[in-house]
Amino acid sequence: MTLTHSPISSSPAPAETGARAKPGASGVQVDVRGVHVLPMVLQGTIYSYWALYDARAVAHIPNLLGQIAFALALDSALFHWTTGRQRLSLSAVPLALSVNLFLWFTGEDWILGWLVVAAGLLTKYFVRRDGAHIMNPSFKPASGWQIANRRALRRRLSRVSASPR
Repeated sequence: MTLTHSPISSSPAPAETGARAKPGASGVQVDVRGVHVLPMVLQGTIYSYWALYDARAVAHIPNLLGQIAFALALDSALFHWTTGRQRLSLSAVPLALSVNLFLWFTGEDWILGWLVVAAGLLTKYFVRRDGAHIMNPSFKPASGWQIANRRALRRRLSRVSASPR
């Protein structure tokens, strides 16, 4: 039995270079990069460990998986819109995972988590310098949300600290 592997792409994505597809060009680009896989593995490990000891983490998994699917679809749509090409990429997964490491929106507020993920992807594509996104795309909307909503954050933290363990 022979194992083969494909190299992880290290070339910049067309959206990062400003390249647009040629009219009539077809095909889907598959883009798997180490800078996306490593955070996914680390964040997945943290979630797995967390879920072993906290039932709330297990209960949050369906929302998290929905956000990941949404992020992948939105990332593909934004890439197509900005470059005219089609791409399947894992770049949105670490964004959704890292946002959920710091912010959980549950109950009636669940849609806000999806909006924070969408804001991160929008900043990735539209807040750029020299053709590349600046800073971690998950940092900007998550920190902006926390700064703008300190009161709700304090209320949420008081509920967490008051809950039985």
